[in-house]
Amino acid sequence: MIFALKQAKGFNINRHNLGRFRPCFYRILNEVLAAEQSPTVLCLPSNSPVAKTFASIVARETDGILVQDYFKKRTNKDNISSIDLENVKEKDRNLVNRKLSDLRKGPPMATISLKDFKTQIRPYFDPIAINPHYNGPDVNDNVILIDDLYSTGRTLDSAVSILSAAGITCNKAFCLLSGV
Repeated sequence: MIFALKQAKGFNINRHNLGRFRPCFYRILNEVLAAEQSPTVLCLPSNSPVAKTFASIVARETDGILVQDYFKKRTNKDNISSIDLENVKEKDRNLVNRKLSDLRKGPPMATISLKDFKTQIRPYFDPIAINPHYNGPDVNDNVILIDDLYSTGRTLDSAVSILSAAGITCNKAFCLLSGV
């Protein structure tokens, strides 16, 4: 959202321009969410507080339920054990094997960040999973996903796949920053 406005209106992401951004932000948010009533707002895991802040705004503006811990970042160990090299394209095999080697050298319980993966191999790795310790409200079919950064869409794809496997449909997602 910020990136789109940056391109269209000349905004920069700094303190001075955040104030200028606010009216456009709320206008866009209200137009996009006009028909939404009491959604479950799922915040994807991030090291930045931006996604959590934005998720709380979306929940407040829609009378929704804010859930910040439904998903967790996957670990090196999770990704090493779940990769299926048979499904890796031949042209990507060397890069995937190198990344797996790097993951094996790191702490098994360290969480991954797709920012550390070459774009072409991101589809082979799942960055998130359902948090096994989640004990919040049930997640219904009226879900809005919130992420701070959209680069290749892999985290959102992963979230939608996880929700779909649980029988939950997600029709909306917001990402604030993007390089595409």
